[in-house]
Amino acid sequence: MKTVTINRKSWGRDTFCNIDTGKCCAIGFLAKSELERQGKKPSSNEIDNYADKLYDKEFRALSKIAGINDQEDGQERIRLLREEFNKLGYKLVFKN
Repeated sequence: MKTVTINRKSWGRDTFCNIDTGKCCAIGFLAKSELERQGKKPSSNEIDNYADKLYDKEFRALSKIAGINDQEDGQERIRLLREEFNKLGYKLVFKN
């Protein structure tokens, strides 16, 4: 199972990866993980572009993740995200 790590200090809402602040949503962290598996050290812009492509390709599954990321709060947000990532074959890990 592949792992996606969310750094809580860089975790945001409403955008895949904010080019100005570097904050990413859950899908942005998924994109970052995939790019790193390809041996890249992606910039915020590269993460945002790749996340956009992933979202278009897997719209149904990722739109649910986007909704949870943007609308839920606290431990419920974390629990629901873990469940959805698990359905896609990813282990979701949070670090501070």
